[in-house]
Amino acid sequence: MKLLPEDKLAWSPIVVNSRMNRERNASGINSYEKEFKFKPEEYLASKISDYGKASWLDLCCGQGKALVQTAEYFDKLGQQNSINLKGIDLIDTFLTVDKHITCVQFEAKSLNEWSPDQNYDLITCVHGLHYLGDKLKLIETSIAALKSNGVF
Repeated sequence: MKLLPEDKLAWSPIVVNSRMNRERNASGINSYEKEFKFKPEEYLASKISDYGKASWLDLCCGQGKALVQTAEYFDKLGQQNSINLKGIDLIDTFLTVDKHITCVQFEAKSLNEWSPDQNYDLITCVHGLHYLGDKLKLIETSIAALKSNGVF
């Protein structure tokens, strides 16, 4: 089997398919809660409770729906200043975020070039890792970007 080089793999029709795995929720149907029995907002709330701040990086975040829902959750609690949410995806199909939500940011870029600019309490990569050629490099970079008690 001939493997595609990274630049060809990243832009292949399967990887850049905007309909596939791009609408994941934080909780409820098609969510972290349903797939993994893990509610990001609960985990992050525990970090805020313990440390006063929390951060989540979602790699291959698709539209960023889970991040937006989580931002809205913490906005309703009046805790936007305590949370930092970031999503990275290969293509820019991110949801539009209400102007008053300031705790979430999105970046369109290849993860082959990703280098973290901070450490995170939570890093996720759901249904995206298998589209990368060098999976171990991304796992290694992600683990290095975690806070000492963070979760990948």
